[in-house]
Amino acid sequence: MSKICSETDSEVELNKEEQGDTEIDLKNPDHACHAVDSLDSTIGSSYSLCGLTQKSTITSETLLSELSVHKVKRIERYAYEAGDDRYKSKSKSKSKENPSTDSVDPASKKEADAIALREEAISETLTTIKKSLKVDLCFVLDCTGSMSSYIDAAKNCIQQVVEHMEQINPTIKLWVGFCGYRDHCDGSDRIQILDFTDSYSIFKSYLSDKVKATGGGDAPEDVLGGLDAAIDKMKLTHRTRVLLHLGDAPPHGRRFTNRYDAYPDGDPNGLTAESVLEKIQSEEILYYFGKITSLTDKMIDVFRDIIGKFLIFDLNVDGEDPKALTTKLFEAVCSSITSSVILTSSEAENVYRRKRKNLEKDPQKPAEWDTLPTETGKLLHYRFPKTIADIKNPYYFTKPNLVIKKFTYKRAPKPFSSGSERYAYFALNLTREPAEEIIIKECVEIGKKANSLERYLEMIETSTIAYFLSKQFNAAAKLLDIKKKVNFLKPQALRHKDGGEVKVKDGGEVKDGGEVKDGGEVKDSEGDKEGSNIQCYTIEPMFHETFKRFNINNGIIKEYHSTLEAFAHFTYEQTKGYLVVYDLQGIEIDGQFLLTDPAIHCEDKLRFGKTNLGERGIKECFLANHKCGNVCEKLGLAKIGD
Repeated sequence: MSKICSETDSEVELNKEEQGDTEIDLKNPDHACHAVDSLDSTIGSSYSLCGLTQKSTITSETLLSELSVHKVKRIERYAYEAGDDRYKSKSKSKSKENPSTDSVDPASKKEADAIALREEAISETLTTIKKSLKVDLCFVLDCTGSMSSYIDAAKNCIQQVVEHMEQINPTIKLWVGFCGYRDHCDGSDRIQILDFTDSYSIFKSYLSDKVKATGGGDAPEDVLGGLDAAIDKMKLTHRTRVLLHLGDAPPHGRRFTNRYDAYPDGDPNGLTAESVLEKIQSEEILYYFGKITSLTDKMIDVFRDIIGKFLIFDLNVDGEDPKALTTKLFEAVCSSITSSVILTSSEAENVYRRKRKNLEKDPQKPAEWDTLPTETGKLLHYRFPKTIADIKNPYYFTKPNLVIKKFTYKRAPKPFSSGSERYAYFALNLTREPAEEIIIKECVEIGKKANSLERYLEMIETSTIAYFLSKQFNAAAKLLDIKKKVNFLKPQALRHKDGGEVKVKDGGEVKDGGEVKDGGEVKDSEGDKEGSNIQCYTIEPMFHETFKRFNINNGIIKEYHSTLEAFAHFTYEQTKGYLVVYDLQGIEIDGQFLLTDPAIHCEDKLRFGKTNLGERGIKECFLANHKCGNVCEKLGLAKIGD
């Protein structure tokens, strides 16, 4: 039994899932302390909450001020992300055309304008997604004598790829082409091309009848000529352009090989790796390489220096087992297609020009944690909802249902990894004994107020809802003897403030517990309400297992699991079509999926951030691509798809 330590000394039993350390409860006007037992942080309990708050703590007035206006800030941020300049001009033009708008509630008007701008932004995003689902896939193959088995594997795997896409990602439409290269001594047989076609029988017949493994002279081959022909002689017409290059030999030139080379100074036609790969970049072709031998290692290093990192697939098969090779190539093709669609669906501009903070990364954990400064901050998490009505109510996720706890930690000075939206840092949770390894994530700076507390609270709101629905899913699955569980990490935001004395202006009085009375305005020592010295993060445990992204909010499935697709379907049906939880990523361990950082498509466009594509996202991303599997059937979910 846990007790609320307040002046009334009333007893309330807390949900065991919510127990952590001593914490401040903002639902209680006096900010009463919860004296609760600490739980072990285990995978089975989906990561218990961190942090410790002293019973006499006065909560930061700046923090309380931020929490009080976070809905207004969210609407302003949504308007900005959808086009702040248009938002301002739109408001001015409307007031000129219709003077009666002066009598309209400014907050209501701002919300209406934000919704209109969100709808426009959603429409643009969905247009980008639809274009990205049309894929030009080009096989570029070394066709010299040693490559016979790989030509056969390309021919044999294409039908498997098509059938797999139709079953798992039916919204993806595929056009396939072929460019084979040999060497300069092979004359008219040096380059062979089949332009893009959606007839897979034509592709198979061409490889069977026209492409033979023959030719070649010295150790290198005409790699640059083959890549150049694929760009210049094939008609790329669709948004997603995939080039899968398979070869066991490097290009000509001493920068690529020390073996005998008839053209040690490089390509005799004047092609260079820079000129060819820069064309690949300008045409927005996504390059992937199937590695067969170590002879191409220097080539890989040179290519990466020019265009950055790209996926490399290990296609070396001991004993050249045809089935094993076909399977490996099938997996490489499917991975390159889905990875490319994910990238092009999130980038309306050139896919090689992603805008993000230019932070230097360090993939190693700090060797000497003792040399790093100890930092303190406040952890925030929402009380877990009890009903579907709670998660549909945006006012549930406001200050009264927030819990704040003191947190002491150390953080690595540089991130070890980055995604499209966040950087990840190694960190230590010092509120536990012994100290616990954790991950701290920071938003990539992509716009105004990108690091605002309001934005991080939105992230934990999304994860809190996913956590709640996963518990309902697991309860339903258990009754039907469905073994696999779906769990989410318990979400927490971390707010850190460097220095800066908190002041209350205009005669306001600060109550014990951090509340501001008598209309006082809160500012920090720099006079900035936002707090220019405030940094926010999310925190989660350190995973030692392989982290995977199973599906994406655009509807694409990266790695199919019937349980995960059924969970997404369950969230849609359980909320009566109000939302769907997707973009599922995490680890698979001990009979469960342990997930983090989901996205939500929702009818309410002013919730869950830019990845929420509204009712259209539910229909055009999730429902359009979902096909019910055996777990959907066991749960008795309404049939979706063919």
